[in-house]
Amino acid sequence: MNKLKFLILYPFSFFLFSEDVEPYVISYENGEVEIQGQFQNGLQVGTWKAFYENGSLKEKAEWSGGELEGEIESFYEDGKNQSIGNFKKGFQTGKWSYFHITGFLESKGSFIEGLRSGDWTFYDDQGSIKSRGLFENNRENGPFVYFYSNGKEESKGSFIEGLRSGDWTFYDDQGSIKSRGLFENNRENGPFVYFYSNGKEESKGSFIEGLRSGEWAFNDDQGNLKGRGLFENNRENGPFVYFYSNGKEESKGFHKNGIKIGIWEHFNAQGKFIFNTKYINK
Repeated sequence: MNKLKFLILYPFSFFLFSEDVEPYVISYENGEVEIQGQFQNGLQVGTWKAFYENGSLKEKAEWSGGELEGEIESFYEDGKNQSIGNFKKGFQTGKWSYFHITGFLESKGSFIEGLRSGDWTFYDDQGSIKSRGLFENNRENGPFVYFYSNGKEESKGSFIEGLRSGDWTFYDDQGSIKSRGLFENNRENGPFVYFYSNGKEESKGSFIEGLRSGEWAFNDDQGNLKGRGLFENNRENGPFVYFYSNGKEESKGFHKNGIKIGIWEHFNAQGKFIFNTKYINK
């Protein structure tokens, strides 16, 4: 069941087991009513209300035989709506809406037996859409899209049981693709490509369980190859080559655990060998 914080969502025990409807009231120290409702046969029935200490309505709910049954509304202290929806046999069911204290919608969607199900949409406190996607058994399950406050897509892809899975694409706030690749169990796993804002490829390679692995290539913002080499566990590990913008080799050698090792060769922009550098790592 989705957690809501107010007292009348939870059943009370009552010492009188009468078939007659018995009123029930709890008051604040200042005399204002905090909770009011009624019992029958020791079970909550009918309309129950909770109030703030200033007397404004906090929540109104319907009970039947000790279980929430029917519409329930909750409110902020200034009277604005906080949530509205329905219960059936004590569980949230059907369409629900939640609101920010600013008055704008915070989220809307449906519940089945207390669990988020189907299409849900989420908004920021100024009413701009933040995300939209599918739930099953209270977890993201299916296509999902996230948005910037200007309405542009921030990312989109799919979830399986609450975890990012399959192909995902990420954008900047102007709609240009920043990256695209595969996820498994909420981590990058498989080929990935990163882009500059002008659409040119910045880098590409593969991940294994969220870590760069295998061959990666890096380009400048005009698409010219800058470097190429091997990664293991997210660090450069193996042969690496760096290039001038004209495609000539600038330097080449080996990395181990992200550190240059051994002899590195250096060349000028015309491809002519210049000198060697020897790296000694203790």
